[in-house]
Amino acid sequence: MRRMVLLLITVLCAGTEMFAQEQKEINKQTEIVAQRNILIPNAFTPNGDGKNDVFKLINVKGAQVIEFKIFNRWGTVMFNTVDPEEGWDGRYRNQEQPVGVYGYGIRIKYSDGVIETYRGTVTLIR
Repeated sequence: MRRMVLLLITVLCAGTEMFAQEQKEINKQTEIVAQRNILIPNAFTPNGDGKNDVFKLINVKGAQVIEFKIFNRWGTVMFNTVDPEEGWDGRYRNQEQPVGVYGYGIRIKYSDGVIETYRGTVTLIR
């Protein structure tokens, strides 16, 4: 009887230690995923009301923007930056651009060295 109790306690302790190690690894992976929680809006309204007036990246912390470009439907680069705080105000050569859908290309280098590319569209609404 004593041996069974001792064996059970040993197995439980070893299992708890393995669980704690696995939990640490899961937390570490979750932390990495959380660092890549970038938000890219799909529309903006550059009408001067102070709300959504600029199309820009949100939650780019601990990462480096390598490329952030906006294109019109003919492929002309309307906006280009590497500054994560800078965004497009809907102008090109100081002229308001028409309502419509614009393409974007974004490349971001994360703190672990991984480079992600994001491509999509954003709608300019006035």
